[in-house]
Amino acid sequence: MEPQAQAPSSPAQVATPATLGGLAQSPSANPPAQRGTRGQSARSGRVWTRVVPALVFLAAILTFVFQNLRDAKVDFITLSGRFPVGLALLVAATLGGLFVLVLASVQIYHLRRVIRRYQKNDARDRASGSAIL
Repeated sequence: MEPQAQAPSSPAQVATPATLGGLAQSPSANPPAQRGTRGQSARSGRVWTRVVPALVFLAAILTFVFQNLRDAKVDFITLSGRFPVGLALLVAATLGGLFVLVLASVQIYHLRRVIRRYQKNDARDRASGSAIL
């Protein structure tokens, strides 16, 4: 005998594209009240695996800055001044990281455009029946 589908006991359990704003709902996207404690435990574990290394990294950076408080003369293009060595190196590393982030973002944007172009050409080729094998 086949199990019969049960009607939802509350309106909150009914999920349609209209009620979700056009977004499909996956089982992992259930509200926290409908999830078991196992799912929340796994999410907490994932958060801690990112927070703990970030805190260790922050502590190492702060230790470096506070141990290098001697002033050093810093010249950059037409600007010059005296700054603590640790702070000057921290600013230089941050600016270098931002530069790499910008370059990587441009690369990702370019790759997405190339992929989109190939997908559009592939769809057009399939529609015309002249797909390259």
